[in-house]
Amino acid sequence: MSCNFTKNSSPYKGLFLAIAFTFFSVNVMADTATEDFSASGYDSDPTVLTVNASDITVNNGGEISAVTLSTTSLGTSWYCGSWYSFTLVVDGDTVVANGCSVDMDGYDLTGFTSFSITSTDEDAYSDYITMSASLSVEFTPMAGAGCTDMTACNYDSTATVDDGTCTFPIASYYDCSGELLDGAGCTDMLACNYDSTATIDDESCTFAAEGFDCSGSCLSGTSVVYTSGSYAGENSFTITDCDGNTLAEMTSGYSGFNGCVELSEYYYINLDDSYGDGWNGGTLSVDGVDYTVASGFGESFAPNGDCPNVIYTAGSYAGENSF
Repeated sequence: MSCNFTKNSSPYKGLFLAIAFTFFSVNVMADTATEDFSASGYDSDPTVLTVNASDITVNNGGEISAVTLSTTSLGTSWYCGSWYSFTLVVDGDTVVANGCSVDMDGYDLTGFTSFSITSTDEDAYSDYITMSASLSVEFTPMAGAGCTDMTACNYDSTATVDDGTCTFPIASYYDCSGELLDGAGCTDMLACNYDSTATIDDESCTFAAEGFDCSGSCLSGTSVVYTSGSYAGENSFTITDCDGNTLAEMTSGYSGFNGCVELSEYYYINLDDSYGDGWNGGTLSVDGVDYTVASGFGESFAPNGDCPNVIYTAGSYAGENSF
């Protein structure tokens, strides 16, 4: 049988020293547990990987019978010995000095208190390295161990000691097989995908963007949407009314524009390109109609025609007239 370690890695890198600690525990009933752990840094700092036996717990009290440093990966194997080397120290005793993975793999750590692997710079350059190792732990599972939580997917009615192996659905609206529970759905009546038959909210609710309904239509005003092409930063636009007031504006295509605008009966769409080569595939959609600059520095459009001109021509007794 096999199981997983849980671990925390906390690397510290200073001016002369980089230390990475990897602590882990085995919480699954098993005969052998294996997991990788690692540290990274510069060989010249040096980089040190340290593991303490006190951080290894198995089966909530199971008895460890053997520990082996099964495999290691220290930097890049073909550079080990020329660019850098590594020293393995177990309980204060140097057991491998200036060696490589081949010198450490399979080393018996049974009964150890702590061990460390330290890098040594073998050339005039500071090389960034990653050290990783796989620790194999053999143990005798504790009698009666198992999952004692009756709400867990793997509840063991025969277990008398909880061994930390309990597993649960990934969310409250899933069953242990990973399937949605009956009645799961969106229960928010304000959501676009509200499900009146749902009794369990499954966090799937979606809502309309501000100013829009669920179909993407404007609640009020007219939809104005910019779609970028190449060199969008060159694009800009304004929409103005007959008095020159700005109703909508985009200073750069990088900013984008997607909103609902209150437009007057007559308005002008003014598209500009700072480089003068058109919008390069970019478009501005106003009320579902696309506008663009095919070439040059800009184009202006009057979707409903030009603003009306009101001209009064005086006749006799003009002072009597008004409108």
